[in-house]
Amino acid sequence: MEPSSRNSSSLKKKSPSTEKSAPLAIAAVKRQQQSHSRAQREDFLSALARLGTVADAAKELGINRSTRQ
Repeated sequence: MEPSSRNSSSLKKKSPSTEKSAPLAIAAVKRQQQSHSRAQREDFLSALARLGTVADAAKELGINRSTRQ
């Protein structure tokens, strides 16, 4: 029997990747609010006024810029 004459649908097996599965439940992780001391805020605002950008001020102080936004 030639391969073309076989019923191709009967030869295909479902692989785990092609089967429909329930969506994964991913819990949202909420970051903890970090408070900064008055001196840290003043240092940051001073650097921001002097340098003009949040990224530059954060870089100078050695902090992650997203912490201050």
